[in-house]
Amino acid sequence: METTLPRAPRIVQLADRIAADIRRRRLKPGDSYLTTAETARLLGISTTAANRAMQLLVQRQVLERRQRKGTTVAPVFTPATAAPLRRVHLLVHKRYLETEGLLADGRVIGIQSQLPGADIQFSFWPEGDETAFVRRLLDEALAARLPEGFVASRASLAAQRALAESGLPVVLTGTAYPAVRGLPWIDRDHRQIGRLLAEHLLERGARWIALFMRERMLQGDHLVFDAVRDTLAAAGLPADALGLRCLPNDAGAIAAEVQVLLEGQREKGAILCRGTPLADAVTAAIDAQGIAPKAAPALAVCDVFMPADAPCAYPYARPVFGPEPWGARIGRMLACQARREPLTPQTEVVPVELVLPASFARRKGTN
Repeated sequence: METTLPRAPRIVQLADRIAADIRRRRLKPGDSYLTTAETARLLGISTTAANRAMQLLVQRQVLERRQRKGTTVAPVFTPATAAPLRRVHLLVHKRYLETEGLLADGRVIGIQSQLPGADIQFSFWPEGDETAFVRRLLDEALAARLPEGFVASRASLAAQRALAESGLPVVLTGTAYPAVRGLPWIDRDHRQIGRLLAEHLLERGARWIALFMRERMLQGDHLVFDAVRDTLAAAGLPADALGLRCLPNDAGAIAAEVQVLLEGQREKGAILCRGTPLADAVTAAIDAQGIAPKAAPALAVCDVFMPADAPCAYPYARPVFGPEPWGARIGRMLACQARREPLTPQTEVVPVELVLPASFARRKGTN
């Protein structure tokens, strides 16, 4: 839990300075305020930054902007009160939506339980420049009359920075990069995921572990890798007992890596896959190579996105609560920001538990 509040984003600081100027001038509801250009000169900033800060104050019901009338003080100047969120943008990679269920129906239901009046809109990260895409969405949200919020998944470093600096209600589903300050996020305990699964694979006799990750590693992937490395070191295994492969979603590429990995291996090993599609591709490659079950590496999966009662063929780490409570936590974090209430803590690390396939449970019961 954080002990100090993070520094407010720059746009929020500028908005607070404008609000302070309104109080200093003792302006009343309906009184005219400065133009964008005048505000920029007053604060010594660009007109773009001044416009964004003023738009944020419009959403906070501090200022009003109307054609021909210009900018005026809102009828009720209550800077501590914010309008409810009109819309929540869910930013997600389209290719992961079906395969990994990053924002499953349960999470959406959970978000709406805390923000019943908000529209939910899916927006897909582009394959190219994420930063320009998210800045355009943020500008459109700032231009809206009522506040809008964002829930971002798998955001790049630049996109995370843009979201953190926007001053809008934002929650990242995933672990923020250490370089990004003040961005609220919720994620599974990746260190616990790596430790639990590595310990399980060691108990199954593995003397080496290969970590098969997605082609693009994020901060949570780094934490999994660190935890597996530390667990193997604590077990007395050498540094070369851990391997890492960052692989594209291509069956041929995965099969080739499995073949190279297993050539010349004499000791029992294991492959820890980031997700089930990757584990399925590894299993198919092992079967195609005709490797005997006793000689085949053990498999486990870091992330499984499926209903709690759905079977999984691999040992995996599961969050201790389901999608709806997860979504409700996101909704509360967004609502708190919309009301401009202190958000403490700003992050939530969700504990996980080891889940074994039914075959493991039966085998354990007979021992």
